[in-house]
Amino acid sequence: MLQPAHISSLQVFIDTLGDLVDGTVKEANVNTADFIRKLSSRPSTDFGDIAVHDVEVFVVMPDDAGARHVMRELQACGYRVNREGNSFKAMEIAAMTRPDPVIVTGVLDLLSGVDVVSAFRAMPATRDIPVALITGDSLEEALADGLPDAVPVIRKGADFGDDLTDALSAVGIL
Repeated sequence: MLQPAHISSLQVFIDTLGDLVDGTVKEANVNTADFIRKLSSRPSTDFGDIAVHDVEVFVVMPDDAGARHVMRELQACGYRVNREGNSFKAMEIAAMTRPDPVIVTGVLDLLSGVDVVSAFRAMPATRDIPVALITGDSLEEALADGLPDAVPVIRKGADFGDDLTDALSAVGIL
């Protein structure tokens, strides 16, 4: 059943689509990151009264239970969350949308999470976007695999919540 908040969100998308179709929005004059942020975020599970923040978190993980868990935790904090499972598409999307932080899982499709984090740090288009790595490995193992210094590591398991909090603090959004 549609709630008033959902109707309002749908109206934003309908109005935006109308602007795109009638030519009000011209591609050459649009900052993609700003344009995307003006759209309503995906409705999340009802967490009660939470403060919604103007923070866009991009999660690079396959669509599985782990990704849904991470996304739910971030939405419960009031963040807008988007996800992509393909490492190359994720880099393209992040370069265009400029999320506040990117959280990358250690195991991806063609590249490892360490490779993706390293690519984000190396490319001029993404080097200023804070990144964090989710892994089952220890920090020492991730560093031995080539993880750049000062990248927060979120360990799977019992310390996940504490590591996520530390990582969000380290990237400046908590």
